[in-house]
Amino acid sequence: MQVRGLFKYLVLYTLKDSGLHGYGIIQRMSELFGGEYTPSPGVIYPTLQLLEDSDLVYSVKEGRKTIYYITEKGLSELEGNMDRVEEIMNIIRRRRRVLEELGGYELMSIFRDLMTYYPILNDEKKRMIREATREFRNNIIRILRGDYRE
Repeated sequence: MQVRGLFKYLVLYTLKDSGLHGYGIIQRMSELFGGEYTPSPGVIYPTLQLLEDSDLVYSVKEGRKTIYYITEKGLSELEGNMDRVEEIMNIIRRRRRVLEELGGYELMSIFRDLMTYYPILNDEKKRMIREATREFRNNIIRILRGDYRE
C-alpha cells in the first residue's frame, strides 16, 4: 500500500472532528488500521510539524500536552484529497475483511514464526519452506482460477 506521501492526509483525517494530542492521534490511527499498524512518535511528530509549518494544523499547549487542531486550510486540503483518503480507507477495510474471512491472521502468525526461527534454520529446512510456500501459492492460484482438485 502506498501510504507514504498520503500519511499527512490520514493525520488530517484523524483531526477533522476534534483536536488531539500526539498520543491521541497515534491511538486514533491505530484504530483506523484495525490495530494492524500503529504509527510511532517518530513518524507522527515530524508529520505534525510539517502540517503546522504548512498552516494545515495549529497547536495549543494545554498543561504538559500539546493539542493539535486542523485549520480551515487543512480542512480544504483534506476535502481536496478525500478521494485518496477514501481509497486508503477502502484498502484498509478490504485487507481487514480478507484477513478475517480467509485466515490471514494465521498467515501473519506463520510469518512471525518464520522470523523467529529463521536464525536457526539450516539450508534443508529453508528449502522445504520455499517448496511449501510455492505449493501453497500454486494451490491458491488454482482455487482462484477454479481448477483446484484435492
